[in-house]
Amino acid sequence: MNVPLMFLMLLVDEIVMVYAQQNKHRQIRWQVHALPEVWGDAAMLHLVFCNLIDNAVKFTSRRPVAVIEIGHNENNDNYVIFVKDNGIGFDMQYHDQIFGSSTACIRRRNSRARASAWPTCSG
Repeated sequence: MNVPLMFLMLLVDEIVMVYAQQNKHRQIRWQVHALPEVWGDAAMLHLVFCNLIDNAVKFTSRRPVAVIEIGHNENNDNYVIFVKDNGIGFDMQYHDQIFGSSTACIRRRNSRARASAWPTCSG
């Protein structure tokens, strides 16, 4: 299987531009930090980031100023990529219902690759 090198910064910038344009009536403060280049399935990564950013936009809708932060941390030889927001939060026992297709995509991807991902809630 030939897996392409993905420039996550370009991918996420493109998705954020679409959501910013669609939500220009709202005050959303986007904080997009530098993101790594990774090997991965372009369609799957696009779908996962769209779903995560869509959830962040949706769950901050009642905030006068929404803050959506996208970035990464490094843990040993792994990247931990995150989408955080100041939205309503959720109970972790309901993450499959909230994240739906993102969770299914992540589980499929985790079973095929040396990658792992998970939705979490803090705060």
